[in-house]
Amino acid sequence: MSEFINRVILSGKLRQWKIEDDRAYGLLDVGLKSAVNITAHKDEERAEKGLMENLRKFDKGDTMTFKGFVRPWGQKQENGEWKNGIEIRICALKPDCIPNRQAKQDAPDGW
Repeated sequence: MSEFINRVILSGKLRQWKIEDDRAYGLLDVGLKSAVNITAHKDEERAEKGLMENLRKFDKGDTMTFKGFVRPWGQKQENGEWKNGIEIRICALKPDCIPNRQAKQDAPDGW
């Protein structure tokens, strides 16, 4: 039930973007000097077929529009306090936002 509540549709420019064999991640600029963490995983059961291949066509600066869901996380710090945040997990891309270029074969170095 909570996955239905946490669904989002987002659009923005990729501020940072990295592709690996089994995942993609980066920062999506959503305006007002704000960006959110976005991720996609090859094994995500809710992801549309061919998602990772289409994500390889994106590069830093491209505009991306997608459906996804919010995944909260928490990490205990060395001082005993908790750092909490969210990431947006990409499930489906809006078809007309996919760049018309070949998918990258090699992951770029760094951000």
